[in-house]
Amino acid sequence: MEQNNRPHSDTPDQLLEIARAFFARWALPVQLNHLRIEYSYRMTASLARTYPRKTLIRLSSLLMCEYDDLLPQIICHEVAHLAVYLMHGSDARPHGPEWARLVAEAGFSPHRRLALPSNSRQTGQEWGATCTNYLHRCLVCQSIRKSKRRIPNWRCQRCLDAGLSGEIAIEKIAI
Repeated sequence: MEQNNRPHSDTPDQLLEIARAFFARWALPVQLNHLRIEYSYRMTASLARTYPRKTLIRLSSLLMCEYDDLLPQIICHEVAHLAVYLMHGSDARPHGPEWARLVAEAGFSPHRRLALPSNSRQTGQEWGATCTNYLHRCLVCQSIRKSKRRIPNWRCQRCLDAGLSGEIAIEKIAI
């Protein structure tokens, strides 16, 4: 029987080469000799996270099979965080103009969050998160964000970009 969830072919070493290519493209004087990239099965709230002081990029295991086509953009996003930290220290804003410039120079739109394909939306049970108390669902495209508390000022960025209201419905889930 054929499996739908195939493992991603990129190993952490191959991902390091992608990261180094972005640094080379940006002509940054800083070397990435100690950068580590690893997958985590515990990451369910985001697809990736950068830990600049540890020179570590942690990727959600979802990227191994479900969202692997987004991997170059996600690596660029995270490596840009690291580059800004190495060049400007912790004073620079995480998604500030320095970060946005690097992402744009790499050929991607500098977005804080990626809009995931609509056919891959998940419910709270599929996420398997036990600490999430609220699901925030877009009333138009049905995309979901989760959090431990209600955040009524959140809006769906994809719908806002399309000229729609981006209004969300907030649903408390049982833990």
